Amino acid sequence: MIAALSPVFSGPLSWLENWAVMAADAPDGAVAARSIFTPDGLDRVIALYEQHRTRADPRAILSVWSGYYFAATIYIPLAAQLLLNRFIPAELDRIGLVLDTSGEPRQLVVPCSGRLAPNITFMQRLQQLLETNLTPAIRSMATHNGLSPKVYWNNAAQYLAHLAQSLHAMPQATAEMRQEAAAVLSLRHFPDGRRNPFCQPMRDAAGDRVWQGCTRRLCCIRFRIPALGYCENCPVRCKGRQD
Repeated sequence: MIAALSPVFSGPLSWLENWAVMAADAPDGAVAARSIFTPDGLDRVIALYEQHRTRADPRAILSVWSGYYFAATIYIPLAAQLLLNRFIPAELDRIGLVLDTSGEPRQLVVPCSGRLAPNITFMQRLQQLLETNLTPAIRSMATHNGLSPKVYWNNAAQYLAHLAQSLHAMPQATAEMRQEAAAVLSLRHFPDGRRNPFCQPMRDAAGDRVWQGCTRRLCCIRFRIPALGYCENCPVRCKGRQD
């Protein structure tokens, strides 16, 4: 654990306590994140999954894999900025990953413990993360096997939405912090005019007349991995439960 980030790893985010490690303390098996987001790197991730789990649609494997990646790269730098005013470097070319035997990310390796950056807003930090990490990562995954980039963006947006929700159970989060995080999810465009891929990642269940709990806008196709099946909020499963 990175001591400077310990206040972040509490309450609903306590499970992230061991997910961040500095490069100087990283285990020998850590790999550069950029090396994974190549055709060979992504092939290796899929092969490891199939070797230790089950054979399945490669697009589904990579979609599920992306969730672990987004959990680390969204929760850690964004929560640090919002709750601690701390900038954690998370550019794709500067971070590493520790993978488990099935290829799933288990730790995010960052170059340092960051710096205090009280003048950077949550919105600005999100845009920086989008430009320097999420956009090239998603482009690589979508190009690799043809799954729409929109699916990966919706996968990422689920974690941003969960972070915003988690703030309500964290005493150190002020009302202003909660409002700042939630506001991003309702904006169609960023202040500079660019489209916000995190806008409204969830459906309005009542308005769309779908089964309660089925709120994802786009299916992550996890159901194409037989051992996993449908998510609780899968729009494909819910489509058959409409009135």
